[in-house]
Amino acid sequence: MKSFLFSFSSFLLIIFVGITFLGCADNFDNSIVTAPTITDNTFIHSDSPLYTSAFTTKTWLQASKFIDGETGGELIIDTTYINYQGRQINVYGRLKFKEYSFQGLTFFKMLLRPEEASIALFPNMEFEIEVELTVEYKGIDLEALGHTTSGHVDFVFLDDNGEIEIILNEFCKVNIGEQRIKVNNAKLSHFSQYGWSISDSTTPQLELISLPSSSAEDIDTLVTQYKEIDGHAGGKFDFVYSYQGGPFDSVTIVSKLDFADHTFEGTQVISQTLNTNYAAMKYGPSMQFDKDVKLNLVITGLDLSNVDPNTLDFVFINEDGSVENVVYDNIIVNVSTGTIEVDNAKLTHFSRYGFVH
Repeated sequence: MKSFLFSFSSFLLIIFVGITFLGCADNFDNSIVTAPTITDNTFIHSDSPLYTSAFTTKTWLQASKFIDGETGGELIIDTTYINYQGRQINVYGRLKFKEYSFQGLTFFKMLLRPEEASIALFPNMEFEIEVELTVEYKGIDLEALGHTTSGHVDFVFLDDNGEIEIILNEFCKVNIGEQRIKVNNAKLSHFSQYGWSISDSTTPQLELISLPSSSAEDIDTLVTQYKEIDGHAGGKFDFVYSYQGGPFDSVTIVSKLDFADHTFEGTQVISQTLNTNYAAMKYGPSMQFDKDVKLNLVITGLDLSNVDPNTLDFVFINEDGSVENVVYDNIIVNVSTGTIEVDNAKLTHFSRYGFVH
């Protein structure tokens, strides 16, 4: 089971030091003001966008703005500053609200904490259409936060009880050499506290198999295909996708769903979504079946040099990051061709499924 180390600063007591108050308590229009090290596209209202905690001397940045839920909009921070250690920190944060994401006019705050690699979003609320969040921190001490290797990491929500939820995104990576961490277009159904996961090295973990990076710059990170299936008659839905990259120069994903007759009531538009970062698929819509749906999933062109075939498994991935076993006939691994395959996995419901080791 995967475990995470994750920390956020308390919001109960904040002491502001050495910062000039820039706003006005009654200034709630969408005005733009600037402060030292804050660029002109930072939206400011009643609070200073740049402040430090007296306990940690770590810089926090804040942007706030009224957004109309019917028309949507964006809230952006794009700035550079020198932190208490003398490091130059580059920060970019963007919230994108689509049309009809929520009802009415709401005042939103985005609080970025680069040295803690965390994000807090206010107010706490649910959305009718997911809000997209992109955040990039560059120049922070990633090793001090527990990140020791470059590559993919999970972007997660952490609740007050310490439970985590992995957030779907287009990509999420750490680059130790550049001291850069970024999540692109994370899909948020609600606002709370978010950040990047850190694995607990003392606890054995199950990790998703990663897909090789594409050699092309314009590859779609999320690839979705659709087909209408009549639940009474049943049917088949084959997803096939290939891209250039990896140790074998090409990566191919073939996902085949087989619906028996009377699997569900009515007709549904079925979706299969691949995130090209991981050997996993998300199937939709979320639904339960009267009869198991059979899945054959084959991925070729992977780098399996660091994967022990004896530990490979195919699982259902819960929203909180935990996994559950899936019944299947067989798993096939061929390291020489970079191929992993699950044969006749029995899906009782649609969600996210993938290969772990």
